[in-house]
Amino acid sequence: EDDMFVNEGYFSVKEDGQSWGPDVRAYIRIVYDEDLYGCRIIARNTEAEDDEYDLCDHLIAIQTNLSDDLEWSGLDYSDGTNPVKKSFRIKFDNSEVELDFKDIFAQGKEFADQCGISEAREELDPEKLVYGVGGDQEGDY
Repeated sequence: EDDMFVNEGYFSVKEDGQSWGPDVRAYIRIVYDEDLYGCRIIARNTEAEDDEYDLCDHLIAIQTNLSDDLEWSGLDYSDGTNPVKKSFRIKFDNSEVELDFKDIFAQGKEFADQCGISEAREELDPEKLVYGVGGDQEGDY
């Protein structure tokens, strides 16, 4: 992984159907994941212990959109188990850092569009796919 953006800000998380959690001072990184040819956003409380989970860890996918007030949603993998749809919000101390974040986020979105990175929760089951059935029989034209 290569860091494309690293900075500190006030980070908040909202799970579906919940209200925004408290603003927590956090390190936020956008990293290029060469295994996926895309970008991940990782946020970690500045006061987190080594054994604590990150505040967020998700891919920037085709469906990921950043609002003008720096809010977005994604399938979060930060607790190491099943992905959970969450919303995130970051507030930076100055507008220059904010613009840099928006620019790098947009680059991550371009990677997602180019490589077809999606938030699909499950892979296709090959047992349910139908290969070459129909259309090649006489009289099916």
